[in-house]
Amino acid sequence: MKRGLKIEEAAKYCSVSISTFRKWQAAGLVPRPWPGTRRYDRKALDQALDRMSRIEPSSQYDIWKADNRNVG
Repeated sequence: MKRGLKIEEAAKYCSVSISTFRKWQAAGLVPRPWPGTRRYDRKALDQALDRMSRIEPSSQYDIWKADNRNVG
């Protein structure tokens, strides 16, 4: 499966309607498209779905991000 998804594909990948996907996006539950594009990263969607399912972080970046959430 390709990695960069159109919004219709991203919503279908998450098994929701486009309007629900947009609501999730507004709530910060799923990522926005890559900067300067209208494409959604399938791997970032996987991570967002993992978080919603309360599955443990799946990468060193996720662990770093969680540990450094309030830094800055």
